Amino acid sequence: MPKGGLLSVVLAAALLAVWPVAAPAQPSGPSPAAEALDELPMRLGPFRRFTPVFDLEARPGGAGLGAAVGFTHDGGERARGTVFLYDRGRADLTDGHDNPDVMEELRFATAEILSGAQSGRFQAAEWEAGMVWLADVPGRGMRCVTFRVVDRGGAPAGLGACVAVQRGQFVKVELTSWGTPEAAAAGVLAGQLLGEVMGARMPEDAPKPG
Repeated sequence: MPKGGLLSVVLAAALLAVWPVAAPAQPSGPSPAAEALDELPMRLGPFRRFTPVFDLEARPGGAGLGAAVGFTHDGGERARGTVFLYDRGRADLTDGHDNPDVMEELRFATAEILSGAQSGRFQAAEWEAGMVWLADVPGRGMRCVTFRVVDRGGAPAGLGACVAVQRGQFVKVELTSWGTPEAAAAGVLAGQLLGEVMGARMPEDAPKPG
């Protein structure tokens, strides 16, 4: 089975595992981020949820890390992505895509992905391009970066990472595409998935496409 879409979750779990366990008591029950992701539809456009929600916030030392859930493409593309929802413990995030917070998150994601060859996430990873995705609906723009990668099994793939701030939280997608391994194609699919997620989280009276 191809691996890649959920490897960010595995990496986060590995990092958390080595953090000190002497942390403040965690609240019982799912975090707000986990609840929000659990409320997403099982299907979003051509994507289908295929994992449970991982509540990173509820783990020792996980404050601000939010939650994550995996989606797979059901429309003929061999692609899997992870949706992350988190706030890094901040209450001052500005909604949108054209702000320093989003740029900083993309820089962090880029450094994490490029270090994947050293961490064992990939055999190789190379930055391809950055792009801005301007949706036809206000409030659904995002910024993305794309990469060419070789997964742990030796298969070439494209990887796209897209970030925005919505309702005071970072919303991020990292998606790996094997069926169409070009980096640009992975970026388009990552942007499509993030757009579907943002649309599902919009209030019912918000503007709709068309």
